[in-house]
Amino acid sequence: MVHKSDSDELSALRAENARIIKPLLPPEPATPRAGRPWAEHRKIINGMFWVLCSGAPWRDLPERYGSWKTVYNRFNRWSKSGVINIIFNRLLSLLDANGFIDWSATALDGSNIRALKCAAGAQKNIPISTEIMGRVALAAVLAPKSIWQQTEVASR
Repeated sequence: MVHKSDSDELSALRAENARIIKPLLPPEPATPRAGRPWAEHRKIINGMFWVLCSGAPWRDLPERYGSWKTVYNRFNRWSKSGVINIIFNRLLSLLDANGFIDWSATALDGSNIRALKCAAGAQKNIPISTEIMGRVALAAVLAPKSIWQQTEVASR
């Protein structure tokens, strides 16, 4: 007997939700193509939800969702084409319209977002005079190497 795990319950796309997002999805091919048989969108979306809810790597996707590579490729294609954002925004607006989102309790943690050097706000390509560079280098050489050494010398 096969039992569904908690992540399966969370990741299952219900029929009413599938009806909401179906018009937002790319059309399924009318005629079969060469290669593997076409995997229906709902099965693939359930696989995407499983990976996103569980945090598992794509290769660990259970077989009941189809090939991990098919699920990954469709997720990647839909992400690049904007389909994922359209679905997210549609579902978010429906949840908000029905009062399921408490905006006062939302927060964004940016501590895991890496800032690039070019985004630091400093002006680029400004020549620095050799006089200034010389003073900075001299100050670095003459500066005490640690606070501990300063305290030891002062206490003698």
